[in-house]
Amino acid sequence: MGVSSCLQEDAGGGLGGLLEGVGRTPLLRLRRLSEELGYAVERYGFKQGDCVVECSSGNIAISVAFVAARLGLRAVIAAPEETSHAKLGLMKLLGAEVILGCSWVTR
Repeated sequence: MGVSSCLQEDAGGGLGGLLEGVGRTPLLRLRRLSEELGYAVERYGFKQGDCVVECSSGNIAISVAFVAARLGLRAVIAAPEETSHAKLGLMKLLGAEVILGCSWVTR
């Protein structure tokens, strides 16, 4: 299963491809958050292909990469060199450009 199929919503409004890898951990669709993301895209005039930048080495960077991929935006993540290979790999798998060596980024 490719990344794009994991990012697609299923007919029930969930992330079907992503759910396959989660096991028994419950995931809920946060409709309010979805509405707020849509509002932010509309309010700030993001267009497909625009860039979002995040300075982080962890879960926020992964979340930004995921949301950017869902919204058709480009994600650039600045992270310290000590960031785990697993997290870097996931950011890249989600389509983010990762820039290492940002020592001013704190964990």
